[in-house]
Amino acid sequence: MSQDTSPLLTRIAEALERLAPPPPAEPSFAGARLFRFDPARDAFAPAPDYALALDLLVGVERQKARARWPRRPSWRRRPTMRPCG
Repeated sequence: MSQDTSPLLTRIAEALERLAPPPPAEPSFAGARLFRFDPARDAFAPAPDYALALDLLVGVERQKARARWPRRPSWRRRPTMRPCG
């Protein structure tokens, strides 16, 4: 690179950096129990804490299947019987 173009390229790079949007702020998940993703801002936003029907959740089919009722609570499961000796 010649001496003549180096300052020009530096100015162009600095101008492009000024035009770029700032990096998104780190989400603080300590502020609420429930969050939703806002694609317009590319960020998480606190959501109201209320009971939510499983049918309204999207993209969590595996978790929905695990939470379906009636389900036997884990504390009521019988212990495994193992032979002694």
